Amino acid sequence: MSRFAWNRPRAAERCAEEDGIILVSTDSLAEGLNLHQRCCHLIHLDLPYNPNRLEQRNGRIDRYGQRNDAEIRYLYLGGTFEERLLLRLIAKYEKEYSSNIACVYAFRGEADQAFAWLDKVLERHEGFSQMDNVFDKIHSDPRWLPFLRKIGKAPEQLAKIKFKVTLPPQWATYW
Repeated sequence: MSRFAWNRPRAAERCAEEDGIILVSTDSLAEGLNLHQRCCHLIHLDLPYNPNRLEQRNGRIDRYGQRNDAEIRYLYLGGTFEERLLLRLIAKYEKEYSSNIACVYAFRGEADQAFAWLDKVLERHEGFSQMDNVFDKIHSDPRWLPFLRKIGKAPEQLAKIKFKVTLPPQWATYW
């Protein structure tokens, strides 16, 4: 048993203070610790069945303030249930978060990254629930209008939409 097994806060402190520390943990370190200041590598030794647990684990190092690209790896046996589970988890994760990731890059004004993720959303035939002011910082980019055309939301496309509204007879007295 590790000398840190019963001292969770001290294990996190050492990871934040010292170089060359390897921390092996279960889900017990999935919540409440900020390891991103010094750690950018994560190896999952087991796979949780719940994708939210996986996201929690990844979030310990892959978060705002991380100076390096987080490298996340998974150990699994090929051709087994573990492999199928991993592939499903990754697909679900990417599908759920592609448009959110695009929004973050757009908000930060990083147009190249924003458009790369917006293209991923289109490749997967995902919808956009709304195109709001999150994308304001990339509206002046020459790729913005062609992107809006791809999804059918360019101003000239929206202007062609004809709305036919039939009001119930009882509402006629209000007009």
